[in-house]
Amino acid sequence: MNAAAWERLRSLQVADVMQTQVVTLHAYQTMTEAAQVLLEHNITGAPVVDEQGRVVGILSAVDFVRSKAQENLACSTQLSPLEFRTVHDEQTSTWCLEPVESDRVQAHMSQPVHTIAPHAPLAEAARIMCTQHIHRLVVIDRHGFPIGVLTSLDLTAALMQAVEEATG
Repeated sequence: MNAAAWERLRSLQVADVMQTQVVTLHAYQTMTEAAQVLLEHNITGAPVVDEQGRVVGILSAVDFVRSKAQENLACSTQLSPLEFRTVHDEQTSTWCLEPVESDRVQAHMSQPVHTIAPHAPLAEAARIMCTQHIHRLVVIDRHGFPIGVLTSLDLTAALMQAVEEATG
C-alpha cells in the first residue's frame, strides 16, 4: 500500500464509515420482539435504549444464545411459579410456560455498552473492538444518544477501500 493510501486510512474518523441508520431496541421489549426487529433489519445486534433514548446496553446474537441456554437450564430444573406464567397460544391451541420479567431485553443485554464519539479516529475504534472482543461500537453524541453504529464489517470495508485505492 502506498503512503497516500496509508495516510488516508489513518485520517479516517468513526463518522466517515459508521452506519447512521441506527436501529434501537428498548430495555422493556421482550426477547421475541427484539428478535423480530433484528430479523426485520437483517442485523445481528442493536443498542438498547431507556425511556429517554439514551444507550443503556447492547443486545447481540450472543445474548440470544446465552438466553436460550439459560431457558433450557430453567426447563430442566424446578420452576418457580413467581418466575413463569402459563400462556395459551390461540394459533396452536397449546399451553406453555412463559418467563415473566426474565424475558425482557434488559435481563439479557450486555453491559456496559462500549461507545465511541463520531470524531474519534477509526484506528482507535478498531483497537477498542479488538481489545474488548466486540463486533460493534455504538456511536453516541455528547448527551449519550445513539447517532450511529460501527461494526467490524464497516472497518473491513474501510480497509478494503483503502487497499483498492492504493492498487489503482
